[in-house]
Amino acid sequence: MSTTLSEIETQNEIEEKEFSEMTKLMYGSFLIKKTKRDKAVLEKQTILISLFTQMLNKYLEFQMLSDKKKKLEFINFIDKLNLQKELLDLQKGITNIADIKETAQRFGRKAQSAFSTK
Repeated sequence: MSTTLSEIETQNEIEEKEFSEMTKLMYGSFLIKKTKRDKAVLEKQTILISLFTQMLNKYLEFQMLSDKKKKLEFINFIDKLNLQKELLDLQKGITNIADIKETAQRFGRKAQSAFSTK
């Protein structure tokens, strides 16, 4: 019985190369293309970015990172993903002026906190 389990674990091992290839595919789906895209494709991109952002937030929530520098890099990356999502919304034409003002205020607060002194 343990031999069978060992064989299954060996066959199911996730290799770094496989993970790297999946990462490249995901990266391509997060990019905003310069050419006009179909709203359905833009919506799918938005959903994928939202799900990936949720996963990264859970990673932070579970305190999987202990290095403060890495945590900051992680948070900054999540912010970039959120901005990508907002840019996709602009391309879809569904963002209204109130949403744009809210985003501007959020980025203003972020900039202020980046330069705050202790």
